Parts: sequence; C-alpha cells; structure tokens
Amino acid sequence: MRKRMSHTFSTITNKATSLTKSIFSIFRLCSPFKTDASLGRPKVLILGTGWGFMKLAKGLDVNSNDIKVISPNKYFCFTPLLTQIVSNRLPREVCEIPINELTYRGNKEVIKYIQGLALDIDKENKEVIYFDSEKKKQERIPYDYLIINVGNEDSNIVPGIKEYALYLRNVEDSIKMRDAVVNCIKEVNANWDKMSDDEKRKKLTFIVAGGGPTGVEVSGAFAELTKNFLSKNEYKKLAPFINIKIIEMANKLLPTAGDKVSGYTKYVLSSLAGIEVLLETKLKSVSKDYVVIQKEGGDEELVPYGVFVWASGASPNSLTKQICDKVEEQSFFKKAIVVDERLQVHGIPNAYALGDCALVRPRKLAERSKEIYQNALKSSFGPTVKYLRDNFSIKAFPQMFNLSKVADLPKNEEILTEEDFKNLLEKLDSMYHSPPPTAQGASQQGEYLVKLFNDYPSDKEKQECPAFIYYWNGSTCYIYDDNIAFYTPFGSMLGGIHTKYIWRLAYTTLNPSSRSRSLLSKNWFNPFGMFAGGYKNDEIYKMNVSH
Repeated sequence: MRKRMSHTFSTITNKATSLTKSIFSIFRLCSPFKTDASLGRPKVLILGTGWGFMKLAKGLDVNSNDIKVISPNKYFCFTPLLTQIVSNRLPREVCEIPINELTYRGNKEVIKYIQGLALDIDKENKEVIYFDSEKKKQERIPYDYLIINVGNEDSNIVPGIKEYALYLRNVEDSIKMRDAVVNCIKEVNANWDKMSDDEKRKKLTFIVAGGGPTGVEVSGAFAELTKNFLSKNEYKKLAPFINIKIIEMANKLLPTAGDKVSGYTKYVLSSLAGIEVLLETKLKSVSKDYVVIQKEGGDEELVPYGVFVWASGASPNSLTKQICDKVEEQSFFKKAIVVDERLQVHGIPNAYALGDCALVRPRKLAERSKEIYQNALKSSFGPTVKYLRDNFSIKAFPQMFNLSKVADLPKNEEILTEEDFKNLLEKLDSMYHSPPPTAQGASQQGEYLVKLFNDYPSDKEKQECPAFIYYWNGSTCYIYDDNIAFYTPFGSMLGGIHTKYIWRLAYTTLNPSSRSRSLLSKNWFNPFGMFAGGYKNDEIYKMNVSH
C-alpha cells in the first residue's frame, strides 16, 4: 500500500513537474529541462551581437533549438543614440546593454554566450573556427545552422583615415570622440597665452567626412558640445576659433532623403548650429595634422584639424573577406556575403547572413527569360504582365514588388515579344536593391529568420518559406538642438516639439532593455529630466587634458 501510494505520489509529482516545465517553456522563462542530446535539438550558431542578433535572441524558439552566440562584445549597442553620448546629453548606459539581458529568460541562460572572435568557417565539417577570449586559444564549434551577423569594420578607402580618423560604431567610440573634442578645448584654454592664433584654430577645427545621417548627427553633436563649453565664462574667448566642418561629395546632405529634408538639414546645421557645410567636396587624404579636400572643379586644399571623424562608409571585416576569398560562389563580389531571397549564403549549406555583412541577391528572372517566355506562350494569358503577376509571386521573387513601378509598363494583357519580355524581366532584376546597412534593415532580416526557423523547422520546409522583403518604414535624423527630421514613405516632419517627442517615444520604445528604457524615460519624459536640463555629466568640464 505504501509502495503504491509512493508510486502514485511520484506519478502525480512527475506530471505536475512536467506540466510546470511545459508552462515555463511556453513563456520561454527557462531552457528545456532535458539534455540537448536526448532532445536532438538542432544546433543554431549565431556570429555577432548586432541588431539582427537582438531580434533573433528575443524571438527564436529556445526550446526547439540549441542556440549559441559568439561575439567579442559583451554588450548589444543601441546605435541610434550614440551621438547623444557624444553631445553629453545621455549616459552611456542607455546604449550599452549587457548581452545577458538578451540571452537570459529570468535567471536561466537560454542562449549560450561565448566571448570570442570568429576566424573562419569549415563548411565541410560544419564547424566555426574562433578565438576564445577566455581560454586565450583557438577553438572549433559545430553547428547545424549558422547565422552570420558580424557587421563590417572601419573603412580604409581614403589614404590615412585608418590611422587618423575617429569612427562611431559603439559606446567606446562615442566617449573617445567626445573626449577628443573636450581635450582640444581644454588644451587651448590651458595654453591660451602660449599658442598662436593659427594653432588655436587648428586645434579647434573639427571635421566630419560624410553627409549621411551619421555625419549630420556627429557634426550636430559637436556643435552642442562646444556650445555647452562656450556658455561658461572661462571658455567664451574660444568662440571665434571654433570651426566645425562637414564634408559631402554629393550636392546635398542626407543624399537619399528628399530635397525638402536635405534643405532643412542644411539650414539647421549652417544657420542654427554655425557649421560650415562643404558640399560637392571630395576627401583626398588624411594626415596627422591636416586633411586634403577638393571641391568639384577646384584645386586641392589643405585644412588643418584638431579632430577628424570618418562617417562615410565601411569595409568588410576579416571573416567576410575569408568567405569571399574561399567560397567559389562568393568570389565575384568581395565587399559582402551574397545571400539569396531567403538570406541563405551562396556556397555554404545551412548558413544564413544578415545585416551589414550581407548582400541580398534573389534569383534573377532574366536568366530564365527564355523558359518563362515559352511557358507564357502555352498559357491562356500569353507573354503578358498579367501572366507575370499571376505566376511569379513576390513570395518567391521579391523583385516582383517593383512591377508596378516599372517605367512605361505595358498594359496588363498586352502581348509582348520575346525581346520586350526579356527587357521587362531585366528591368525588374535591376530595380531590386538589397536592404541598406541600417538597424532597420538588420532588424527586419532578424525578424524574418525568426519566422523561418520557428515556422519552417525542417530543411525542406525552409525552402518553402516566402522570400524576405524589406519595407522601408521611414528614417529619422537628430540634427541639432532638438531639431529632428522624420522622413517616411508618406511624407516628412521637420522640427517642432511634436517631432522631438515622437522621436523620443520611438527610441524609448525600440530600446530592448527595460533598464535603458527606464533611464530614457527619466531623462526625457519627467518634468525634471532632459526637458528641464536633464542629464548632465559635469565631469567633462573637470577633465584633465590628455596628451
């Protein structure tokens, strides 16, 4: 009787435990209780902890997959607010999110984090070779599925920028950039009587190369930072010597935005922030003390500087270069890892890539134009636009998304010649553009892979997943002193208090860390926060000059 009761109690306990575990698993508060071997879960290995990883970490089914991530970074960087650290308007903690906030559910690690640097991929044995930062040695790790999210690295396309430029890629870069400007200001102030006017001008000239969103925001941040110093009596004498310049090769700032947004941006920087805007100007080289620039149709000019920032493009990192050099299917393009419409890497089975390191190239329709045309002839529609609409879905061919945007598109049921049909397919292929290297693009790709892995678990099912399609939802640019540009597919909002608070609300909501969201709310939305002066790091005014 006692044995039977013991058995019954044990059965009830086991069932209760099993039910509890199931409930916890449903809400992803813990990792599976059985061993990986007994469950036979596929090993998903992620390289890098950028925006794509953030979406993967929050969305992947941790109960169906054994997930590991390798990255040299212990933090996820919330990049949109980095320039707010440069201008000293926000603390670093807002952008520096510990990786365990993404790899843990409650107190349970559901994604194994390995601090290290991926060096190479052994595609035959399905292993990644990496340097383990803790063990201080090279290791190998197997995978069933590989997701490459390694970003890119500092550019070296202009002589001297690798050696002398500052870049904005993470929190440390933000602080380094801010401190570089502060050091120049303090050095001039401390040596005021010893320095010539030319030396003062050189030291207080801050140059930003690149008129895209990053370049605009950095130059605006420099203007805010110097403005704060000049508001103090002991630094007011520096005002005539401070010169902030932004250089852009195109004929407008924010070249991909509309003319209205670009014009507003130039107005704010030049008229309100006092920044010298140099358009149609090419950066030729950078040395320790000066840059060489050339305006279109003009002569080369030497411009001395105190701080120089490169904000105009990046280069592939070492792993991307390895893949491009070693994998035959990647050899024709050396700047990024080429992936298909499902983000699968060409030439590496069961591997996916996303973010800055990836270039999406869907299957080309024009390469099959003869076959498609012959099949169209046999159909009731014939070789028409209607045939393409009905037989080539954007779920399989994302370039079909642009069909309605083709210039001089034939009528829906107009019969096309074979040559016209091929030309139409070539236009569709050429109109497709890979997602831009932005947080928005990487986030959407991460969300897509979450759906692919969760809803299409087997290899066969993954091939049936609809193609990735990027939707541009709009962009923002914090220009200067709460002057913000919003530009979307439906129009733009330029400046004004409403734009400021929409911008603040958007980035508070997008931040994946509850701790960071709390900090932002404290600084931005309470009456004694940023609106009334907000975050102040007065330590920068007390910093000693570093040489």
